[in-house]
Formats: sequence, C-alpha cells, structure tokens
Amino acid sequence: ATPNFPVVFASSLTAQWTHNGNPTGTEYRVQSATEGGGFAEVVSTTGTSAVLTGLPVNTTSYVRVRASNADGILTAFGAAFSTVTLAAVPGAAASTFTAVAPSSLTVSWALGLNPAGTEFRAQGSTSAAFNGGGDKASGWLAAQTTTFIGLSPDTTYYWRVAARNWNGVVSAPLDMGAQATLAYEPALSTAPFHSVGVTSATVQWEANGNPAATRYEVQASTAQSFAGTVFESGLVAFLSTSVAGLSVDTTYYWRVRA
Repeated sequence: ATPNFPVVFASSLTAQWTHNGNPTGTEYRVQSATEGGGFAEVVSTTGTSAVLTGLPVNTTSYVRVRASNADGILTAFGAAFSTVTLAAVPGAAASTFTAVAPSSLTVSWALGLNPAGTEFRAQGSTSAAFNGGGDKASGWLAAQTTTFIGLSPDTTYYWRVAARNWNGVVSAPLDMGAQATLAYEPALSTAPFHSVGVTSATVQWEANGNPAATRYEVQASTAQSFAGTVFESGLVAFLSTSVAGLSVDTTYYWRVRA
C-alpha cells in the first residue's frame, strides 16, 4: 500500500492508501519518520487513511504502510513516500521597525515555530490591502530581517511577512502593522522672509522632496540656542506661515522642521 497525502498542515498530515486487493477490515500498520530519523509505528487502523500529528513544522516526513492478516502475519512495506509539512506563520520580533529614515527602513520578524533555514518574504505597501502604488517586496531570504530602500518620504507603509516550506507552499502572512518613513529636513528658501511686520513675520521654505501633505513647524527665538521663550507656529501643511506676537525692533533666529 503506497500512501499519498491529500491533506497537509504545519504539524500534521493525512496519509491515504488503497486496499490493493485486501478485503475490508484488513489491518494496516503505519510508520513515519522525519529527515535523518528512523521509522516508528504511529498508528494501526482498518481504514485506508490515517492522521499523523505532532510533526515538526516545514520538515520532510516519510510514511510507509504494511498490512496484517487475521493471524498477524505482516506484509512487506509499500514504498515510502514523503511530503513536507507547511511553514508556520512567522513570529513577531521584539523590535519590528528599526533604522527608520526618509527613504528606507529595516523590518524584522522571528522564526516562530519554523526551523532555522526557513525562507521568508517581507512586503510593504501604501495600501492596507497591499494593492497600492510602489509596493515593495524583499524576495525570499533565510534571514529574519531586511532593509527596504527607495521608499517615499513621510509616507505610511503597511507591512507583512510570510514563510514558505521546502516545497514552495506559502504560509499565511504575519501582519506587522504600519510604519511611516521620516520626512526630509526642509530646505532653505532663496527668500526665507516673505514679509516682516512690526510684531510679526511670514517665513517660507522648500519641501526638499517631502510630499504635499507633510506638516511643518516654525520656531522663532531671540536666542540662537533657542533657549528661553520660543515662538511656535504650530503644525502647518504649507510651505510658509506667519508668527505673531513678536517684540518690536528685535532680532529673531528662525528654524523649521517637518
């Protein structure tokens, strides 16, 4: 009786065979083994299938079957067939996102129940449905971390990672959540002071590659170190803003951040 495998999970599988001329009620002895291990009997049944549980994840399992007659005389084993259990969903890392920059970041995950050497693929998308423009994928790798480059600044990306077993069957993904890239530092305008009044001033700057929705904050201080009283604009989604309440005939230092 040569088995096949109609159902395979991460830690279990169903082995199936035929009677091959034996009458209904014939007893079958099922043995299994994993890569590098010896065969051991795991179940005895009068059916033509058996569920094997407690198997290691993403590991080659071998199954062979023999029949027993009413006097307990055993046949030879049928040929041993093999399959690979599925990979498990990757585990979450202690720190999922590191080295976050305007156009790059590093994502990490854990093996979970998978053995060392299991391959993973991480994906990033501007859409939670992973159908956004500029979606990113790492390719398959045996590491549990990878760095994505060429990302858009000040943009929220959604991240997930999946594993595959040695037969190339892909697991369900681990949802790693959302992480935005940083904004670039604003650039100095050729005319930073658009207008200056007695107690107010309007300043402007350049986006320096940031998207239109990026928000900025302007600060003004009479101290170059920005110690003491600091006037703030609040966050604005423009490339210019006015700061009021300044003192008459006073020098102020200015800075802007995104």
